[in-house]
Amino acid sequence: RDLTGIEMAGREGVDFIALSFVHQAGDVSYLRDEMKKRNINAKIVSKIEAKKAIENLDSIIEASDAIMVARGDLGVELPIEEVSFYQKMMIRKSFERGIPVITATQMLESMMTAPYPTRAEISDIANAAYDLTDAVMLSGESAMGKYPIEAVKTMAKVVTYNEGLSHQDVRLGYEFRLDRQEQILCDAAYNLYHKGRDVIPFKGFIVFTQTGKTAQMLSRYRPHIPVYAFAPSFEVADSLTVHFGIHPFILPKNHERNAEITKEATAEIIAYLHGRGLVTKGDKLIMMHGDNWGVIGAASMIRIITV
Repeated sequence: RDLTGIEMAGREGVDFIALSFVHQAGDVSYLRDEMKKRNINAKIVSKIEAKKAIENLDSIIEASDAIMVARGDLGVELPIEEVSFYQKMMIRKSFERGIPVITATQMLESMMTAPYPTRAEISDIANAAYDLTDAVMLSGESAMGKYPIEAVKTMAKVVTYNEGLSHQDVRLGYEFRLDRQEQILCDAAYNLYHKGRDVIPFKGFIVFTQTGKTAQMLSRYRPHIPVYAFAPSFEVADSLTVHFGIHPFILPKNHERNAEITKEATAEIIAYLHGRGLVTKGDKLIMMHGDNWGVIGAASMIRIITV
């Protein structure tokens, strides 16, 4: 039945496939192998809802494209008083590795039957935002509740307000791995934004990304300006929607692989954003890209661009 479901997901062009009751990294690898046999390139979200998954969490995160803190079944598998601790641990570990993490289950449970949430539910959503989760998720509230639209609006309002409160450099409390070129470049780009923002009010980042990795690594710094990520395909752009602060786009023009990224090409991207009202004349942005189009892992340049 599961394999039939995977095939259906492939036919429908599903962007993310969630794997329930993951116990070990091998479960994720098995699913990925079955997807490859069927030429399915969706991202895998590992749902952490079993005690065994907590024991193997580091290797599961490494094998996954995203993590879901599935608190419902986790609260059955573990003593219920431990769930909050493991929620924070999962968010932290995923965040430090640049893997998106989704906090889910019963976030607005009372809105299944009531038009307004409890104060405790609002605090639950806000605390997930303070913990730096990439996303929060509704389940029954939007699937079968009486007030699905109100629940979504409530969640969005709470997250938007509370995510905007802190401008602290998140590196002060976390240990980011910097063992790849795009990670080091993102660290330097964030330094430029964070340390220079009192002098230059940057309006956003522009990232040219072949696989999404550079934009993904920049997202973990939680900048308070948009990350405009330009990808070569819908597949890559759609996979970035779960990451904090990324606004993904398809490159408006096809470029020959290994062709030089010219000033004219970057000007076209600026014009694209300007035409959509996302930037205005005089805005300054931080642009990141490699020397050539279509080269994986070759991001090497940081530039300050004025619209």
